[in-house]
Amino acid sequence: MNDILTTATENSQPKTYTAMSRLTGPVNAGAPIEPVLDIHDIQGNVIPGFNKPHQYVLCFKMEDARLGKKFLKEILPHISTLEEVLAFRRLYRARKKRLGHKPEEELSATWLNIAFSYECTTRLTSTAATFESEAFRINLEARSPLLGDPISPDNEGSPENWIVGSKDKVPDIFVIIGGDRQDQLAEKVDFVKKQAAKLKLHCIYDEEMNTIERDGVTGLEHFGFKDGISQPGVRGRISNLQGDFLQERYVDENVLPDSLLYGYPGQFLSWPGEFVFGYPGQTLDPLIAGPIKTEGPDWTKNGSFMVFRRYKQDVKLFWKYMLETSGKLAKEDNFTNMSPQKLAAMLVGRWPGGAPFAREQDNDDKALGADKMANNYFRYASDSCPVKMVNGYQDKYPQAKADPIGLTCPMTAHIRKVNTRDTSNDAGGTFASFQQRLLRRGLPYGPPLDNPLDPNSPDPANGNRGLIFLSYHASIENQFEFLRNRWMSNRFTPRSPSGDDIVIGLNGNVGQDSVRKAMVFDNDTKAVGLSTGDQWITPTGGGYFFCPSLSAIEHVLAADTI
Repeated sequence: MNDILTTATENSQPKTYTAMSRLTGPVNAGAPIEPVLDIHDIQGNVIPGFNKPHQYVLCFKMEDARLGKKFLKEILPHISTLEEVLAFRRLYRARKKRLGHKPEEELSATWLNIAFSYECTTRLTSTAATFESEAFRINLEARSPLLGDPISPDNEGSPENWIVGSKDKVPDIFVIIGGDRQDQLAEKVDFVKKQAAKLKLHCIYDEEMNTIERDGVTGLEHFGFKDGISQPGVRGRISNLQGDFLQERYVDENVLPDSLLYGYPGQFLSWPGEFVFGYPGQTLDPLIAGPIKTEGPDWTKNGSFMVFRRYKQDVKLFWKYMLETSGKLAKEDNFTNMSPQKLAAMLVGRWPGGAPFAREQDNDDKALGADKMANNYFRYASDSCPVKMVNGYQDKYPQAKADPIGLTCPMTAHIRKVNTRDTSNDAGGTFASFQQRLLRRGLPYGPPLDNPLDPNSPDPANGNRGLIFLSYHASIENQFEFLRNRWMSNRFTPRSPSGDDIVIGLNGNVGQDSVRKAMVFDNDTKAVGLSTGDQWITPTGGGYFFCPSLSAIEHVLAADTI
């Protein structure tokens, strides 16, 4: 591993220091040595993520670069770091443990992060011209057809009709604000808008987002499924203290190799360079650090690419399909207790409450879905079994059985299309399970639909609801676009027999007429084909951005020289 790291400067020689002096010995003798992260310099929504119930997106056009620099200087003290977000999380957990309930009345925070388009960075510094990512340079609008997005000008999902992100509506500056309390969030949003207006930044798009809770389940998206469960764990240390990891390790150190590979049970640990520049990335051996990931300008260290997508969700149309198709399957094929919810769970790979279909095929076990120690622990290539945990936890839920060809959890299921776990895939073994990952952020926008299974239920919002999708990674092309193009919208990958990601994949592939096809198996292992041309999800905006470090903002992007 390269043992020299650099700090971001533009008009002086980069400062260097020996990274090995900032590493600590492993807790387990066989564990890899992980780098200490620059927690004061990395923006907090990249890692560990805001995870706030109320959030707000603001997109600005920058009229004058010098005034834009003044805006950055004003906003810099308000940008939340990894250090601040993680410290709050640790305090929150400690108080929750002491009190026996959530300390919502005594603890709250409001956090802000910022990102920039390629065009904006080139106006703020000439060094931005050395960015290597083609996707970032030409932006999402030009890449949209490659993602299977609708291209007909008559379709709402065509970039020509986007609310934000196309033509003269491409943002220069993207601001995300998250908070525990809506009143505090509103104050911060108002502050940012006033500062921007004063310095001639024009707000071209803003959107409020709120988590959805129903029947005791929190964190739902509009189709009704608990979201954000399967996040990759990020390797790295917070300090020189032994065992002070960014991602907690819950598997007993004597359980090998699981204790070296996972944070929570089933949560693969990925090297930080897959998400943040300036750190080692993956190799074919997940325990061996790869080369330091870099991108163009020197000041990109501690920064990350961010993808923003605004997705409109047709909730009634989604459940109409599940209702009609589950009825046909119940009559014509041998499926036990087939229902709209069960069919949707098969196609998502999880029940609405979050329980993995690989572990529970009969009902929506909400306790399993809410249990972080169990809701992501399952395999496909082999049986899973309980493992010894450092906190004495015992997993008493049904274990997943080996399912290499998708007889239980279909190959076409969304969570299986984007994460093959312990099974091989067309990208090469289980390597892609560690490399082709995203740090997913974002929340639903718009009011939830009260009764989505009733086509005649009133809808005051007239369908204006969906998901603000955000993801962070070191490569737009090899992570976000790879999953979108090569796996989600390809019927033969990552493994066959497969099918399209019928829930998420829009399938704009040539000659397929936007029809998505999937395959499930009944109790007699008979293959049953499913298909739909319904547009359950419509892209209505987005963009590709770079989320720089705080030092890069201060010393490069906000610097007086251009």
